[in-house]
Amino acid sequence: MNLKNKNIIVTGASRGIGREICALLGKEGANVIAISRTKANVTKFVEDCGCKANWVKADVTNERLMENVFKFAKRKFKRIDGIINNAGILVSKPISKTTYKEYDTLMKVNTRGVFTGCKLAKKYMRNGVIVNASSDVGLQNHAKPNISAYVASKFAIIGLTESLAKEFKPNIRVYAVCPHSVATGMSKFKGNSPVLIAKTYIKVLKEKAGIKSGGHIIAGTLKDVHKDWKGKVPTVR
Repeated sequence: MNLKNKNIIVTGASRGIGREICALLGKEGANVIAISRTKANVTKFVEDCGCKANWVKADVTNERLMENVFKFAKRKFKRIDGIINNAGILVSKPISKTTYKEYDTLMKVNTRGVFTGCKLAKKYMRNGVIVNASSDVGLQNHAKPNISAYVASKFAIIGLTESLAKEFKPNIRVYAVCPHSVATGMSKFKGNSPVLIAKTYIKVLKEKAGIKSGGHIIAGTLKDVHKDWKGKVPTVR
């Protein structure tokens, strides 16, 4: 998909990977609908790239607000060509110290938020691409300790992506990106830069990542991943 003049919604757009995705979309000539709970300099950030940007305040856990985003995009641009369901949070605790409230909140943002984005995309998009944010820790034999709630939410997104690819075919294609150890304010990890990860999202959105709808790809450098994976998620979990 050529992104010039395409209308793309991005959730979790105020910082980190989401912010960099918006900037890259701007450089590709796309019209960006940037979604976040708090306003940042996303609009200026994208427009500095010479392209249109619109910031809309919305919480991915609020279905009414998210539907308003799609209505706004459809009203302004007449069509929606894609959505990157990027919003997510992390709870970094052993299960013994993770509260039910923390678990419910995380699942509501990470998994239900993606579910809502996909559900609305089916309603408002005639053709296009959905890219969901999973994680390399949501893959078989690559889960890490002390983030079990997060791991569960990301495993769920892989399954959701596979199922919806079959449900939405052929007009809407659905993919998942699985970032590996990203250095963001949320994760506080030492790892891949948000810009590097964002480039993978754009490649997948353009459908140039060499994977079919329902497929998944790891983003970033993985020194500890088995060489036979070749950067892709195994089909058996």
